[in-house]
Amino acid sequence: MTYFISQDVGDCNSFVKAFRMILIEYYTQRWHGHILDSSRCYHYKYIKSMLNVEQYLCINIPLKFKTTLANFRCSNIKLQIELGRRENIDIHNRLCT
Repeated sequence: MTYFISQDVGDCNSFVKAFRMILIEYYTQRWHGHILDSSRCYHYKYIKSMLNVEQYLCINIPLKFKTTLANFRCSNIKLQIELGRRENIDIHNRLCT
């Protein structure tokens, strides 16, 4: 911390807060860009808009429901839309039987 004070950074607490906000903004923008560019995140980008812990992970619901929601959000589901992506099938041909 004394290094920053000697470099005319000013108040250390203010600097740390500002630096933290810059890092959060940087990683949030990077996260958004990754989601938009990823075929794996095709559905995820429609249900996840903020980089935060989801409420369903913090509430008291059965583990099987948490697991199912987490699998859906992570594209780890046994639906043809996801299985076809792994097999390089065109998105319009990934129909459930």
